[in-house]
Amino acid sequence: QAVKPPAETLVYGPDTEHFALHWLPNASQSGTKPELIFIHGGCWLSEYDHTHADSFVSDLADRGFSSWSIEYRRSGITGGGWPVTLEDVISAIQAIRNHSDKAPVTLIGHSAGGHLALLAGLHLANAGYPVSVIGLGAITDPRTYALGDNSCQKATPAFMGGMPEAQENAYDEASVVTKAIGALANVWLLHGADDTIVPTSQAQVEGTQIEIIEGVGHFDWLHIDSRAHQALLNRLNQITADAPL
Repeated sequence: QAVKPPAETLVYGPDTEHFALHWLPNASQSGTKPELIFIHGGCWLSEYDHTHADSFVSDLADRGFSSWSIEYRRSGITGGGWPVTLEDVISAIQAIRNHSDKAPVTLIGHSAGGHLALLAGLHLANAGYPVSVIGLGAITDPRTYALGDNSCQKATPAFMGGMPEAQENAYDEASVVTKAIGALANVWLLHGADDTIVPTSQAQVEGTQIEIIEGVGHFDWLHIDSRAHQALLNRLNQITADAPL
């Protein structure tokens, strides 16, 4: 199935990676649904851009959600890394907020994008703008994640500027598990029991609502006909139902 092209591109900075794509909602289903801002994953690496998740974001728009996808500088040739990558994501979210007066906002992040969504959400909450955040197979503790041996875990030191013992302060700052997650309006960590890229131990964060789904792997969240995708839609429907009119 061909991906519907975004309706607009919002440039939020001087770099070629500083843009966000906007898919307009299906008007017949939009109602009072929150605006969604998606942060894609890909081990924080330059090799993985927004395109692998465009069909996922487009589908959310078809379901009535005003849906954005943020691009940002990543480890490698695009010049990202900690903390530049997070700063890009925060700048993009602020630009979207300035561009659109639709409220409330829900951040959704997959994998490394989940890590960035959680930290960006905390930044917004501490600035007096609480948002809901949904992490899909999210990395929450780069310190323990960097010690693993799969390819994404091995990419963590490149993003962080070294191993944990050499960059203690940076890893502390980049950790979600050491933060006061309760500042967020709502935070869900949805994780597949069969995830071999990000272990379910990364979903054990105090102050979050955790849902471990059997038979779901790491990339199932992006497949629009999957059980994982339905679990996400259930959470979005819950947020919509709970939102003040």
